[in-house]
This record gives sequence, C-alpha cells and structure tokens, in this order.
Amino acid sequence: PIGPLLGILLTIFSNGVFKFVAIAQTRVETTPVQRLGRKFPHGTLFEAAVICATGPVAVMLLALIVNAMASMNTFAQAVVDIARYFSLLSLVPIPNLNGATIYFGSPLLFSSTVAFVLALFMVIPFLSIGWSLFIAALLAVIIFVVHEQFGFIKS
Repeated sequence: PIGPLLGILLTIFSNGVFKFVAIAQTRVETTPVQRLGRKFPHGTLFEAAVICATGPVAVMLLALIVNAMASMNTFAQAVVDIARYFSLLSLVPIPNLNGATIYFGSPLLFSSTVAFVLALFMVIPFLSIGWSLFIAALLAVIIFVVHEQFGFIKS
C-alpha cells in the first residue's frame, strides 16, 4: 500500500502544491475457463496494459464531461481537478499503478496514452469538449507515429 502513503507524504512535504492522488493498485486476473478459443490460457501483458489504459482515459473523459456540464460550480470544479490529477498521476510508472502495467505491457500504448491524457489534462480548463478531444487525439496519434517510426523501445 505505497500509494496512500506516498500521496500523503508528497502533499505534506510540498505544502499542498503537489497533489499525488493516485492511490489505486492494479491487479488484472484472468481465469482460463473464460478464455476459451484464445491462444494463451492466461491474459498477456498487452491485454493487461489495454485494460489498465482504459481507467485513466475513462476518468479523464468523465472529467471533460463534468467540466462542460458544470462550469461555474466550485464543487464540480474540485471534482474535475481531482479526476484530472488522478488520471495523470496513475500513469506514472510506479509498481502497482496503471502506468507500470501499461509501460511493461506495451511502451507504444504507454506513450500514446500518456500523450492523450496529458493533452486533456492541459486543455480541459480552457477548451470545449470537441476541441479538447481533437487536440488530445491528434497529439496521441502524432506520438504513436513518431514512437512507431523512430522509437528506441520497440514493443
């Protein structure tokens, strides 16, 4: 349980400036009975990476929707800020967080997911839903292509 302890310590030592809210752990389990017709009886690292990548992306999309619906509500803005920080910081490749599972499952998926979430993290307060998604998707595709063509780590 390093997540809650790390979050509390970073918040205390930074005087509340740095908010580390990624306190969830990742554990993907599969049962061989439910994988009939698959090549491997247990889930692969790539499948675990895809599962873990959906969490931060879904939280960021939820923050985008809440931000558009309640622009002047201070409680809604606090929820959006917590969701943004949670989504971004859960992608840090620390063991037991989503970021480590995604990185070791597929570095290409990791770089694209980080680009998408980071772009949304930065533009949610300023742009509408459409422009935010467009810019984030465009940056993710650019990072995907650059990483695929010129990346040093081949997945």
